[in-house]
Amino acid sequence: MLTVDEAVAVADARIRKESWFSHTEHLVVMHGNRRVAEHAYRRRAVDEPGDIFSVTKSVPSTLVGSAVLDGRFRLEATVGELGSVRGFLRH
Repeated sequence: MLTVDEAVAVADARIRKESWFSHTEHLVVMHGNRRVAEHAYRRRAVDEPGDIFSVTKSVPSTLVGSAVLDGRFRLEATVGELGSVRGFLRH
């Protein structure tokens, strides 16, 4: 198993080398509540805002996955069965 530093080094090398990551602007790695690494790419500064593209889909999908695991609702549920978002967030 890789250490955190080794995993960051591997990720950084791939981002710099592989065309698949040509739009990657930042890499920030958190371990617990501590920022252990941050890199900026494509002429960006580490503290400069960047485009997040589809990252906004990851947050809701993570929350939904967690709610499914907690038994808050089933994946097969219809939108009508789920009720309001406000009701979901209050629990």
